[in-house]
Amino acid sequence: LVAILAGAVVSLWQARVAIAEKERAQEVERFVVSVFQEADPYRQAGRPLTAAELLRHAQSDIGERFGNRSPLRISLLGLVGTGLMNLDELPAAESSVQQAVADAMLLYGQEHIETLRARVLLAEVHPAQRNNAALRAELAQLLPAAREVVAQEPELLIRVLKAQTDLAIEESRYHEGEAPVREAFELAKRTLGPRHPTTVAASTLLAEAVMFAGAPPEATMAEAQRGLDFALAAYDGREDNPRVIQM
Repeated sequence: LVAILAGAVVSLWQARVAIAEKERAQEVERFVVSVFQEADPYRQAGRPLTAAELLRHAQSDIGERFGNRSPLRISLLGLVGTGLMNLDELPAAESSVQQAVADAMLLYGQEHIETLRARVLLAEVHPAQRNNAALRAELAQLLPAAREVVAQEPELLIRVLKAQTDLAIEESRYHEGEAPVREAFELAKRTLGPRHPTTVAASTLLAEAVMFAGAPPEATMAEAQRGLDFALAAYDGREDNPRVIQM
């Protein structure tokens, strides 16, 4: 009877989690739709807003619309921060992600998986801004924390290892750049699969790390060819893909 009751409680909890996640996904979808609706010039009575303007407006709306819903607010701030970073709107991206980190630390604590997701994203904003000091300080804490949750979410460790290589290259410590990204690439292949964008990004960075480390020309060419073949396979032979072009 105890076992049956325990099983029923677990099933009920899982159902509630699934419903909560579905509702959260629907909320995110509605928010994204509302962001794109702002681009309509007829709604704006003027020119359509640029993508960067839309995201900056969305960033300011998040606090007002989801002030009492911290988990959703943290997810949306990270989503907007990623978009701003991809558009090279780095100060705005940093502001959005820093708010996500602050909210996550307050709600979950420093080592929670949600907090780590936000912190890893912030660690990716730092090198884009050439903020080596901030990245170096963050990596010292993130590396052991990401290793602790690698079984739960391996992509976090992969991204942190890539950031470690980026920092080594940026600081001209070329001999230290290959090992982290090689570990990241092997972990990504094993856990995410060869076609995952993070795996392809790690493959590309590995080839670059070998080149910067001053490997003999034949070794550099072999690594570059491996990276090119890998990118072509991942993106169905599309030679116009940015990763393929890079390789």
